[in-house]
Amino acid sequence: MPVNGVTSLTYTLANPAINTVALTGVAFTNNFPQNLLVASPNGLTNTSGGTATAVAGSGTVSLSGAALAAGTSCTLTVNAMPVAAAEYTSGTTAAVSANGGTGVETEAVLNVLVPSP
Repeated sequence: MPVNGVTSLTYTLANPAINTVALTGVAFTNNFPQNLLVASPNGLTNTSGGTATAVAGSGTVSLSGAALAAGTSCTLTVNAMPVAAAEYTSGTTAAVSANGGTGVETEAVLNVLVPSP
């Protein structure tokens, strides 16, 4: 994608059917790498309940207070904008819950290129 272009980042949280209990107090924070920012407008959507936060111009997206029934998943989507050419790695982000502990860490890579003349 080009510098200053906008892309959507989607976070998917799941409570596998093998868990027989709903997860409560589900939360995570993802700090973007330097030069990757929440776009304006932020395009924030959240199907998980709880409180999602993504302030335009910041480098952070977070979720708190969500709940997930057993065997369900939800998503949080936000628009992001790279302000420099680079390979951006989101870093590892693990969701936590009040009654289920820490989830599996994940990461994603976004390649931003300077267009050829």
